[in-house]
Amino acid sequence: MAHSAGLFLVSWEGELENLKRCIQADDSHGCAKAIHSLKGSIGFFAEDNFFQEAADMEGMARRGQLHEVIHQLPGFEKRLNRFAAELEEMRESLC
Repeated sequence: MAHSAGLFLVSWEGELENLKRCIQADDSHGCAKAIHSLKGSIGFFAEDNFFQEAADMEGMARRGQLHEVIHQLPGFEKRLNRFAAELEEMRESLC
């Protein structure tokens, strides 16, 4: 579990930046891939409603509804930051 947490903690910021680049490029497919990647780790470690939020955003991106993804992004990013901080604390306690 500590190893999986470490992998997420190394990659999540890059995935978030990739998501933002894809939004700027109006790349729905790229957005869906970036969200999907984040969703996997969220589903492994976080509560169900955060996973569902990521799943909903991924669906929006797959349907080309980037305006909805943009609307959701600030809250999602805030939750992602809190999640990463909590995961780091948890990982440190496991080591």
